[in-house]
Amino acid sequence: MKGVLSSKLEATKSREGTKSFLLDYIFYPIRSGILGFVSFFIVLAAAKYLGSLLRTSGSFKIDGVDFLLSLMGFILVFLIKFLENFKEESS
Repeated sequence: MKGVLSSKLEATKSREGTKSFLLDYIFYPIRSGILGFVSFFIVLAAAKYLGSLLRTSGSFKIDGVDFLLSLMGFILVFLIKFLENFKEESS
């Protein structure tokens, strides 16, 4: 009966590779996307509030459309960070 022998070093390398993969391709892009969402939402809310102060709009009200526009910010920043993982590094 044949068995596969592996060292602890090989197991550690595979765990580090998986951890690096999860960080680079999932965690960091999602974190950046959330930051993009919050940034877009703050800009939209500030613009609506300023508009209500200057009396160009009736009242200050956050709609569902504002969340959808902010979701576009999430998607854009997420895609930028995610696709940066695939660019070729040239020295």
